[in-house]
Amino acid sequence: MPRSRISEGGRAVISVSLPDEIFQAIKDHPNRSGYICQLIMLDLNMRGAEKLDTRLSELNDTLFSMEKERLSLVSEKNALEAQKNLLQRRQNATVNERLKLLEMFREAKATPSEIRGWLSSRLDRLRDCGFDTPEEGLEWMSKHMEE
Repeated sequence: MPRSRISEGGRAVISVSLPDEIFQAIKDHPNRSGYICQLIMLDLNMRGAEKLDTRLSELNDTLFSMEKERLSLVSEKNALEAQKNLLQRRQNATVNERLKLLEMFREAKATPSEIRGWLSSRLDRLRDCGFDTPEEGLEWMSKHMEE
């Protein structure tokens, strides 16, 4: 290909070789040079758009992965919060059961041996209060009876 030269209008003048069928298709075009420039610009723009599309696709894939990870973390967080709430409800229920028994024993003016006997016979209530043994329950009740 011969070297290009710059014309007075600031345009590069080049010569190109075209297959005969392409030349026949554009030979009667009133501005072949302008037409070829438009085709080249269109091709360059399409290549730019392809690069943008490729980058957009990469970003979409990354965002999808990040969103998937975010949803996984949100799911884990929700599960932990549910566990925490359940533990809190159980703990509150345990404290409420203890306070009910404490009030019952205060009203009855129960002695330590009466409390131990009652707790020994009501293992279901002992468990509801979170005590492992009647002695543990008696110790807690005795401590709080004086308050």
